[in-house]
Amino acid sequence: METGSLAPMMIGYQYVLVEEALAEYLKFLDLPRVDTIPAIVFDPRQRLEIRTYRQLIIGQRFSPDMIRDLDLEGERLLLMDDQEVFASISLKQRLEESPFPYLCFSEGLSSFAGVSSEPY
Repeated sequence: METGSLAPMMIGYQYVLVEEALAEYLKFLDLPRVDTIPAIVFDPRQRLEIRTYRQLIIGQRFSPDMIRDLDLEGERLLLMDDQEVFASISLKQRLEESPFPYLCFSEGLSSFAGVSSEPY
């Protein structure tokens, strides 16, 4: 763990952690095959359990060789290779208008939904 505050969204191999507010917003959107479960982040330096995150469970998974066969109609959140988050175009547009300015997106597959390094 690096020094400083935790990011509001953290993505790694086989996990996507988001702050509770974003988890509630995604739940409100009622996205197909997306659910959340409580997550605990442990800060070993402070010996502190942080319980303000939820783990996104994204049921739509794919590998790069499946890209041409993806159904991207409607609002969808997908997970590529258990570590890259992808939003359909309509979901991307909705998230860009959401109250979460730290979300950033790029066109194509060069990068996926993530957290902007620029200050909000």
